[in-house]
Amino acid sequence: MSPTRLALTTLVALLLLAPAASARIAYTTAKGMNAAGAPIVIANDNGNGVVPLGIRGSSIAISPDGTRIAYVAGPAGEGISLRIRTIATGAEVRAAMVFGASAGNGPEWSSDSAHVLASTDSSKPDGIVTGAGLNVVDAATGAVTVVVPPLGNEVTSYTWSPTTPQFAYAVQRWVGPLFSEVTRIAASDGTAVRTLGRGGSPTWGPASIALHRYTSERWQGMRVWHAQLWLADPTGTTATRQLTHVASTGLVFGPYAAFWAPDGRRLYGDIGGEDMSEPARFNASSGGVAYYRDAKGRKLRDAFPAAISADGATLLMRTGVIEGNDALQLMPAAGGSMRLFKKGVYEISVPPTWRP
Repeated sequence: MSPTRLALTTLVALLLLAPAASARIAYTTAKGMNAAGAPIVIANDNGNGVVPLGIRGSSIAISPDGTRIAYVAGPAGEGISLRIRTIATGAEVRAAMVFGASAGNGPEWSSDSAHVLASTDSSKPDGIVTGAGLNVVDAATGAVTVVVPPLGNEVTSYTWSPTTPQFAYAVQRWVGPLFSEVTRIAASDGTAVRTLGRGGSPTWGPASIALHRYTSERWQGMRVWHAQLWLADPTGTTATRQLTHVASTGLVFGPYAAFWAPDGRRLYGDIGGEDMSEPARFNASSGGVAYYRDAKGRKLRDAFPAAISADGATLLMRTGVIEGNDALQLMPAAGGSMRLFKKGVYEISVPPTWRP
């Protein structure tokens, strides 16, 4: 090969790799959605430098180091599977699901980008789901460790520790007309399982795990599921304590935690209910609730926090979901005016290093 052609080839290769190397976020575009999923793209932290990957899927999650994307896809005849793509090369591995199971939703990356937590579903030939389980997937090979088999179980949520090679997951059981939910902790290989306590939707922070505990109350003759946030010590050294005391009224189901501030002083989430989502931040010491408001001082009612920047200063807020006019907005974590980040986005995933 001539020096000129070699230089040109090298330049082309560098140009192709540059967007992937600088990409910090991944999202799916609502435009072009079909049965195979939505188009997946990557972009820089600020949303510019968009690069379509030429693949479709859902439940996308970009690795903390920004080099891989986990997503769920299932062309006709192949079944639904979890795929892990290396951005720079396009190489993919597929998780080796156990017989009779298919990939569920919501892959979650470990902090070292080496493993993915992935739910699995089992179902009857007619499509009726018979259980939900949990796997740990090796990101490099697709090898699977079954933590909870899907058939007859109901894994509802899971989260990695941000600092240790562990994860927490919640399992639900129906007891008569009610259900009980417990959260368990396991090592990264699925061993050393122990029960943390009652509650679900674990959100692992720098020092504590936030849990969502339901209570059953009646409202106008109906059974309504109200809930509060509790904090649990992942080491089991100190007792679990109730954090929030939000009034249980009407069809307001209670506070939900989405993620922690990097310094562990606050939780971000929403007060959810029937056709409403009021975004809020929760003081991790006092349990105090601070609602996000519009320019007129009214609570936002159709928004929820989707991510936080690495410095803890900026929220990525999803708005207009209930009204059907979805938009991603940037907002100061302490509250204030929002500015548009992206429109036409169906799902988005940002790493812990995200700096808009």
